[in-house]
Amino acid sequence: STQSTWVVDMSSIAPSEAQDHAHRLEALGCSMLDAPVSGGVEGATKAALAIMAGGAPEALNGVLPVLQSMGRVTLVGPSGSGQLAKLANQVIVTSTVTAISEALLLAAAGGADVGKVIDALTGGFADSIVLQRHGRNMVARNWRPGGVASNGLKDLNNAMASAHSNGLKELPVVEATQKVLSDMCTRELGSLDLCAVLLQQEHLNAPVVLNNAPD
Repeated sequence: STQSTWVVDMSSIAPSEAQDHAHRLEALGCSMLDAPVSGGVEGATKAALAIMAGGAPEALNGVLPVLQSMGRVTLVGPSGSGQLAKLANQVIVTSTVTAISEALLLAAAGGADVGKVIDALTGGFADSIVLQRHGRNMVARNWRPGGVASNGLKDLNNAMASAHSNGLKELPVVEATQKVLSDMCTRELGSLDLCAVLLQQEHLNAPVVLNNAPD
């Protein structure tokens, strides 16, 4: 019988790099999936990751039991598509976290209890895992890294490069978020969790701060 070799890359890289890797591996007789994930440390420990796979269906079938042991797998298209889905994920997450930091600072500046604001939003259209996790970490001023801000900036840089290579001219929300994270990293805050984007917002709006809890 013929033994097949599959390569699964679960890192987050540019879609063009994933496509190049797949072509080079194909020349060696190997099948490749780009299969980045979302869900963080909690998703990994609970085997509940969202796995976004790009490649041939046959390649996915060959490794499906292994990937299913880590979480939920979706084949989203040919090679590089997994990375495109990951970029879409990161665009949504980074822009949402940035918007949450602005929304909570807006509420705090007017005198609202920001913890209670999150309670009030819970269950409404503005509610999300991102609000509950990152928003509450902002209130607690907990910057311990889950996903670091510098990785978020890397993903947005890749998103804009992919956008331009595929004929898109402008993505205003992505570009605005990219600038906020770039300025944050310039201030050497890139090793903190993404929710520390609040520190950049406070820097821009000094002396207003979200609360007086210690960092």
